[in-house]
Amino acid sequence: MDQRPPRRYEPTRTGYRQPPPPARRSNPLTRLAVAMALTGGVMVGCFLLVYGFPWAQDTVRPVPVSAPTALPITAPPAPTPAPTPTPTPTPIPTPSPAPTPSIPLLVNKQNLLPNNYVPTNLVRLIDICPGNVVSIKGRDIEGNAAAVDALIVMLRAAMDDGIGNWQISAGYRSLRYQQRLLDDKVSELMRSNNLSRDRARTAALKTVAPPGASEHHTGLAFDITVPGVSFAGTKQAQWLAENSYRFGFIFRYQAHKEEITGFLAEAWHYRYVGVEAATVMKRNDWCLEEYVDFLMQN
Repeated sequence: MDQRPPRRYEPTRTGYRQPPPPARRSNPLTRLAVAMALTGGVMVGCFLLVYGFPWAQDTVRPVPVSAPTALPITAPPAPTPAPTPTPTPTPIPTPSPAPTPSIPLLVNKQNLLPNNYVPTNLVRLIDICPGNVVSIKGRDIEGNAAAVDALIVMLRAAMDDGIGNWQISAGYRSLRYQQRLLDDKVSELMRSNNLSRDRARTAALKTVAPPGASEHHTGLAFDITVPGVSFAGTKQAQWLAENSYRFGFIFRYQAHKEEITGFLAEAWHYRYVGVEAATVMKRNDWCLEEYVDFLMQN
């Protein structure tokens, strides 16, 4: 049978309530033991936090972690400015040196052509020259093509100036033909002047060149005449003497140059050398020997 004392109920406004159980009194020694245990646990925890677990130091060692090295803070490199393009200077053309004039072929008694010399680019004048400009005395007369072209231009210009009635009496001659001309001249002087062959030859060489010394061998020389008339002193001779250089021709054998050329004056004999050389000789009153000598010294 339950021996506990009966519960008492206390009256309230709404009824009765069971009174709270009586408070238990704690033992002071118990409280002291609990406080000391808590204090000791706290101290042990702090020790372990500071010094670690001594029984684990031989097996697990903390890995030292070095403090991170601070990288130097450098300013980002300044952007390299784009190079300013250097303007390319316009090259100044170097003037070419003045071309050295070519030396015309000099043929005279001191400058003979070889026995086997044969000019190139020969044409028959009768096939090239217009009949209304100039008449050709012989069907087989030949000349250098460039010289013939210049000859036609020159004679057309003369006709434009009112000077016509032209004739070509001689052009290219072979060495054999030149020898025959010299022999014929020697024979003529021997008969007409009762001269010995030596004296007749000496006289003949003043007007007829020996083989190899005639400009006719080059195909660049022409005997320009008027049909049936002595050429010296004609208006045609005068026009040529004044204007031939403009077309590249020179009055080859002039009276005041006889000692230099070695030939008597021939108003009809014209030699093609080109406009540049002919102009220089005309302005300086030079014969071909003087012009070539000038070029050789410079």
